[in-house]
Amino acid sequence: MKLFLLPIFASMVLVQGSTVVNMVSSNVPAIASASYTCVFTNQWSGVRHPIQYPSDAHWSPPVIAAHDSGYSMWEAGGMASAGVESVAETGSPMTLSSELTAESVDFVTGIPTFNNVVQMQTLDPIMVTVRSPLLSSISMIAPRYENY
Repeated sequence: MKLFLLPIFASMVLVQGSTVVNMVSSNVPAIASASYTCVFTNQWSGVRHPIQYPSDAHWSPPVIAAHDSGYSMWEAGGMASAGVESVAETGSPMTLSSELTAESVDFVTGIPTFNNVVQMQTLDPIMVTVRSPLLSSISMIAPRYENY
């Protein structure tokens, strides 16, 4: 799983049924499919990070995609697609959603997570199959400061 999230600020866990799946090998047979529910938990708050915590801090809607090795949401040193660039620059998942639909990639999109209102969200289930065994995710943290 690729995560575009800083672990000190947020965490994502996969939940299958009522069982939390930590990043371990799957015991689902390769001929089966599995439905996963992803939980986005915000850990970036004024309480945990009191020095210069911005009043407008938030996460853009997280996007999680199930795909095969022929698709890459992003890669180090590579050129970003217009959709990934849009998420990175504005937080909007609309262009990325259109790209994923055009690629016939199954995906789910969450809601904007604002620290003073919503600390956690459960995204709709996503199906991982033999044809789409990989998960990628992306979200923008804001505000972002170019001088960091």
